[in-house]
Amino acid sequence: MTLLELLVVVAILAVLATVAIQSTTDIGNQTRYEVTQKSLASFRDAALGPANQTSPDGNAMITGFIADMGRPPRSRELVHPELGTLNDLSELYAENLPGSLKTFGLYSATTANLATNATISGLSSTALLYDSALRIPAGWRGPYLRKPSTELSLVDGWGKLLVSRLDLGSTLPEINSWPTMLLAFRTNTTSQPFALAENVNYTAVTDAGRDVVGLFTQSGFNGAPVGTDAYSGRFYSAITTNEYRIPITITVNCSTLFTPLAATNYVAVMLYGPNPDVASDGKPIRVWAQQANYTSFNVTFTFDNANAPTVGTRVVRAILRLSGSRFEYSRVVYFPIRPGVQNINIPLP
Repeated sequence: MTLLELLVVVAILAVLATVAIQSTTDIGNQTRYEVTQKSLASFRDAALGPANQTSPDGNAMITGFIADMGRPPRSRELVHPELGTLNDLSELYAENLPGSLKTFGLYSATTANLATNATISGLSSTALLYDSALRIPAGWRGPYLRKPSTELSLVDGWGKLLVSRLDLGSTLPEINSWPTMLLAFRTNTTSQPFALAENVNYTAVTDAGRDVVGLFTQSGFNGAPVGTDAYSGRFYSAITTNEYRIPITITVNCSTLFTPLAATNYVAVMLYGPNPDVASDGKPIRVWAQQANYTSFNVTFTFDNANAPTVGTRVVRAILRLSGSRFEYSRVVYFPIRPGVQNINIPLP
């Protein structure tokens, strides 16, 4: 073999090696890209529960953190040995019960367990709220997702931590320069429940206790800037308010045996669910209640805005006061609340 032929062979081998390395890199980046997408999707499943779940009897079933806790997950402080104090989603991945929360169970509606909503509408007797025979499902039953055993927190496909740093700036250039994934919370209410436009600032979670309804990461091939290759760019996952907080209308259908009487007679409706503030008051369940005069056989109540319940199985009961200490109770309804305006009809008795 001549020297020229040897050089040609070496050149060919070099080209083949380059192609092989590039192919391996592409495969690696594709894998990281897919892992990142799955990481973000797992956040939604952990918070909202997987879509289209059914129980063994075929009925709709709603699971997930929000169904159990009555709120989105909240940021908690994490001390990292190199990065310092961070905020992350340990409420979702913790192996043991996070501090200040209650473990999942069926809690009785007693004064020890039941927190009352501050905006109860004209309820004449708060004693109607309590009933030790009622059992309301609530409490933490995680972990709702898993983190790598070698990491202190969740990561994306490029190994970037799913955290937010206390001293992180809020402008896009500052965010882009910090090589970790971020937590995000709702930046606006109706028009932009979650948004990160290219030409505006973005507010990261910078303190503990914030409701976390979205995730954002700038990730990619060897930290490449956005748009330089197929596997770099911004990745989003968000939960909008109308996906987890659902307005509900309850109509109480009173028997014609109970003739509508004076304004001193009334119908009260109680809506029970997990207490989102259990960490502050220690009570695992909460009740929202409304009262209206009994002037017709069908009495309607609406729970919306701040009083709209979150997705999950909630407990509803209606009570009709006829006279003095005479009360008629409806059956207890365990109702699965899911996205879309909900309507419930409760016969009484």
